[in-house]
Amino acid sequence: MSSIERRPEGQTRRSLMDAPVTYRKQASPAADPGDESTAEEPGRRRPLRIAGIIIALLLVGGAAAYVWHAYVEAHSADAADSQVADPGKEIEDLKATIAQLQAADQKIAAAVVALQTSDQTTQQALASQQAEMQRLSNGLAALTNRIDGLQRGAAPPRPPRPAVAQKKPPAAAPIAPSPPSPIPGATPQ
Repeated sequence: MSSIERRPEGQTRRSLMDAPVTYRKQASPAADPGDESTAEEPGRRRPLRIAGIIIALLLVGGAAAYVWHAYVEAHSADAADSQVADPGKEIEDLKATIAQLQAADQKIAAAVVALQTSDQTTQQALASQQAEMQRLSNGLAALTNRIDGLQRGAAPPRPPRPAVAQKKPPAAAPIAPSPPSPIPGATPQ
């Protein structure tokens, strides 16, 4: 709703400041071209504002469409170039890749065979070492048993210990006087 009410000509309305306001009947622009009062009315400005906004939106939309179109064309040209590439070249690239994969597969197969052979050799060596250790352990046990048997059977019997007679302590010998000491003041021992 407009802030200005339209009333029939001659009616007055009091404003907030209690001043009387008189409304005139609106004249058509064709009837009075020199009348400036019609250009100042808000009803006439509104279509011009809407038209200006529509024109501005059309310009912004057109510019955005142009930029988008240029961007899409630039990237679609790159994609089309990559899709239109020589199919023969792509086939050759695929063949080369397959050959590389087959060579890598053969290397891996050879490495697996080498590991299996190495594993078998290691297991055989381990089994032979365990058998040799068992043989040596059995031989050492037999030798230890023979040595123990020889020590028990070959040892000469020990003669029984003679009973020890108690010896009397030797008789005390008489103590002789000691000769005089060559150093004066020393006591003889």
